Amino acid sequence: MNRYIAILAASLAASLLTACGDDAEKKPGPSTEESEGYTLNGQVTSLEPARVPGRSTVAIAWDNWMGSSGDVLVSQGDQLLTGSVPGAFTLTLEDAPPTAALNDLNPGLLGVGYFTVYDDLDGDGVMDLEDDEELQGFSIHHAVLYVPAVTEDVLAWLRNRGLVTNLEALKPGFNFARGVCRENQTFDALEIIPVGPVEILGGVDLSDGCLNIH
Repeated sequence: MNRYIAILAASLAASLLTACGDDAEKKPGPSTEESEGYTLNGQVTSLEPARVPGRSTVAIAWDNWMGSSGDVLVSQGDQLLTGSVPGAFTLTLEDAPPTAALNDLNPGLLGVGYFTVYDDLDGDGVMDLEDDEELQGFSIHHAVLYVPAVTEDVLAWLRNRGLVTNLEALKPGFNFARGVCRENQTFDALEIIPVGPVEILGGVDLSDGCLNIH
């Protein structure tokens, strides 16, 4: 396993779940004619080789780092990539992330999701790094935030930690964001921006971007 894959797997995937959305309320967002969900678009520029051809799958990997058992990854979207690389992808999140995907701020909930492509070895549409499936690439520049409700408690929590640079832009539901590098600070931050294209790369290191939000 390449070093960048090992870094991400170790830091984000102590345990893994899959988003089923059964307990999630549907949230509106940017849409296309084909879907009423939250639709994101991007370009897969490069990927690490897949062990099973045709099984590369793009997904949002929600990182719940505040659980008692350590980091939990919950994948959502899980869209099989078609065509060659480089190539475009469209990912639609039909429902809100399940509760297991969200960090409990007590009070309030926060989801932080990363754009990933993984090698779905068994073809079940489920990301399971503990079952020897590997990440082939990810975005080192963009992420998705989710908050069920923008309350004063949520805003205070984020403000105290400096995790979002423009809290006035935070809205209930899904928020598109980019990483903001900060010198001489332990953690970087996110800036909420209009929905735009995402680039997914293979063979890069997390330190090349600014997404170490926690």
